[in-house]
Amino acid sequence: MYSGNTPTRINKELFNGTINWISSGELKEHYIYSTKERISQEAANNLKLLSVGTFVIAIYGLEAEGVRGTGSITQEPSTISQACMAFTPKGEITNEFLYSWYKKHGNVIGVKYAQGTKQQNLSYDILEKFKISYPNVMEQDKLNLFFSLIDKRISTQNKII
Repeated sequence: MYSGNTPTRINKELFNGTINWISSGELKEHYIYSTKERISQEAANNLKLLSVGTFVIAIYGLEAEGVRGTGSITQEPSTISQACMAFTPKGEITNEFLYSWYKKHGNVIGVKYAQGTKQQNLSYDILEKFKISYPNVMEQDKLNLFFSLIDKRISTQNKII
C-alpha cells in the first residue's frame, strides 16, 4: 500500500506538467485515464509513479457523499495525493478483482472503520489489517468478465431509460 503526497503549491510550475496527479474526487469511474491536474517531472521526483493497472481508493473525506467506497484503476502512469491509497497486490489477487471487491465492501468499510471527528479517514494501519478471500486467478478473470458484462448491460439500460 502507498499513500501519495501533494507537491507544494507555492511553486506553480510543479502543477504545470504532463504527469497525472490523482485526487480523491477523481476516483469515480472504473478506470482513470487523465486527471484535472498534472504535475511536472520535478514534482514527480518526490512521489511514487504508479504503473498502469494500479488500484487506487479514496481514504480522506469519507463523510462526503460520493467519496466513501470509491476507487479506480490507473490507465496511465500516475501519482496520487495524500487523500488516496494505492495497492500493489500480494499473492495472486488481481487489481480488477480487488476493484470489484472494494466496490461491494468499500462503503461499509468507510462507515465502520473510518476515523476522525470532522473528516472521516482511513489509514494504512486500518487497511493493512483486512484479510481478503479470493479465488485463483482463472476464477478471478471469469468473475471480472462477468462483472464487466453486467456493467455494460446496466450502462446500456441507463441509456435506454
